[in-house]
Amino acid sequence: MNPKINLSISSDKRKVMVMPEKEEDEKKENNGSDVFAPIHVDTREYCDICDEMKTSLVKCNHEPSLIVQNRTKLIVLGCIAALALFSICVIGEELISRRFNRKKLSFHSQRQQIYEVMSRRPKPVGISSPITNENGLFWSPFIEAAVSPGLNDIETDIIMKKLREKRVSKALKPDWLHCGRDKNRYVIFEDGSEACSRNREPRFIQGEVMAFYLARFIGLRNTPAVVLSKLSSKQWKSVDLEEPVIDGTPEITALIQWIPNLVKDIMPQVIRNRIIPYMDESETSVPLPPISGKSFELAEMSNEELSTLIQWGDMIIFDYLTGNFDRVASMQDAAVREKRPSILKETIHNLVRSTDTSSLWLIDNESAFLSGYSLMYEEEKGERFLDFHAKALGSLCVFRRRTIERLEFLEKQTLNPAELLLGFINKREPLFKELPPIQLDSLFSAKFKERIFEVMEWFRYCKDRSPLVMA
Repeated sequence: MNPKINLSISSDKRKVMVMPEKEEDEKKENNGSDVFAPIHVDTREYCDICDEMKTSLVKCNHEPSLIVQNRTKLIVLGCIAALALFSICVIGEELISRRFNRKKLSFHSQRQQIYEVMSRRPKPVGISSPITNENGLFWSPFIEAAVSPGLNDIETDIIMKKLREKRVSKALKPDWLHCGRDKNRYVIFEDGSEACSRNREPRFIQGEVMAFYLARFIGLRNTPAVVLSKLSSKQWKSVDLEEPVIDGTPEITALIQWIPNLVKDIMPQVIRNRIIPYMDESETSVPLPPISGKSFELAEMSNEELSTLIQWGDMIIFDYLTGNFDRVASMQDAAVREKRPSILKETIHNLVRSTDTSSLWLIDNESAFLSGYSLMYEEEKGERFLDFHAKALGSLCVFRRRTIERLEFLEKQTLNPAELLLGFINKREPLFKELPPIQLDSLFSAKFKERIFEVMEWFRYCKDRSPLVMA
């Protein structure tokens, strides 16, 4: 075993003493008695060794601190690089996502857009302004403020919730003041409140529901709320289903909001004056141009009359879109068949006015869409009703801004508006899916989009003419 060497430099710096150390086992053998004599070495022979050792000691003292500093710098640079890479990834993902969304909207995103448009509310108004603005194309906010605002979305949702939850106490036979046709029912709930039950073929029930949801979307707040109900549900448990007034009705019925204090109403004269000349060949008067913001008649009308005209404009567009033949169109048909234009002076079918708010209510919309489109596009007399709707639409060239904006939104969608409307209904009315399905290649799907386009084409025609002075 090699001895350990103890190297020390003597005080005179000329000699070094090399002392071999005994191993532990050797010490134990000699009991610590063996002492080695010092070896005297000439320092001149080892000066180079000492210098090298001192230099090495200095280097060893500095190298650890340099390594630590370098490692710290590397760690900091690594962190910075990682953060930069992460930022690049996040920004890149955001840019890709935005580009994708601009190129193509999914069905879900388009449905979400329509729900957002539905939830928009008009800004409050209360300042004086002219009757119309923008060259007479739109009704002014001041005049629109004269129209009763109707029920907002929250109030309507509350009514619908109550219609779904209330228990039916009685289902009575209808009359013309209570729910109309014989197959309908005048419903009284346990709390004494009322409703109408639409107990006809599914296409009429679907038409009532679809018309209500279209009205909500385009901003019409004067169509009664509609919900679907099953006669086998607990809601009807208190009613004897074997009573003659209930027997034979379909499994699913439509419960329709009851509006109290209603009276029948007539067509405004300014609209009648523009429709009648097209009906009677013996009529000598020249057809008048459509009503616009520059029509002299508007200046002579009261705020109440203007309010009625605004609502009629919305109703004409609404009936044009839905193809409803059981309101103005049916009276136009009677006037032509009987050659009696004066029929248009009588009260209008399925149009009533509230004595509480003076607002018009569009009731009994069961002929909307499925039944109405079938009549116009599949039956021989359909051409007549297409013409009736076109003549009514052509009587007005001044519009409610909200209505046009929402129709413009529907027109610009990549998806078929029929698909959007049905998706909108299915999300809010769970029983709608249990009615016969409406195919996406149906007459409704094709013609609804077409009729939206036709309304917007009429608006664009009026817009192009708006700088001109109309009589």
